Amino acid sequence: MRRTWRTTGIKHRNFIPIVMLKTDETSGSVLFEEKQKFPGWIKILTVGLILLTIAIVLIAGLTGPVQQRGDMWIALAIVVPVEILVIALFRNVTLEKIVTSNGIYFRWKPWQRKFRVIEKESIKSFEVRNSPPLHYGIGWLPGYGWIHNASLGEGMQLYLVNGKRMFFSSSDPSFFRRAIENIVDKNTKTRVSEF
Repeated sequence: MRRTWRTTGIKHRNFIPIVMLKTDETSGSVLFEEKQKFPGWIKILTVGLILLTIAIVLIAGLTGPVQQRGDMWIALAIVVPVEILVIALFRNVTLEKIVTSNGIYFRWKPWQRKFRVIEKESIKSFEVRNSPPLHYGIGWLPGYGWIHNASLGEGMQLYLVNGKRMFFSSSDPSFFRRAIENIVDKNTKTRVSEF
């Protein structure tokens, strides 16, 4: 079941919405905060594929001609540290979302140090929606726009003033919706940049 909330904001002909800012810290009073990690089965699958890759390189090197074994050790010297780094980073990837009275702040830690910001005035409407199946991480999908997905289930589909769409997964979509509802209801106030 889809429910859509719309806002009635003041329109100004010179109004250019700023959709994505970057900042180190959040501002405003916090209404909702959530940190999401990928499901355990994705972590196990990723580690399994990485270990399989290392095993294939090792087996190919050991069963190949003696002259190519030196190349195998070079390949392993490159592949193993890179794969260990990928495993360590992937285990710690977290989608962090904070809804404040000023907007929505989000980032993928440890990849992004700064928060990306969607100002509350940039949100035209939103709805609770099911996550796209088998699409995790960051990406673009028709009908969803840019997705930020760390879990299956419901999340929030945002429709922005500039026509773009963004989807965020959530472990608690009802609280996430209430927080966005709270800031969108106050969108009738104009921004300083409009004057």
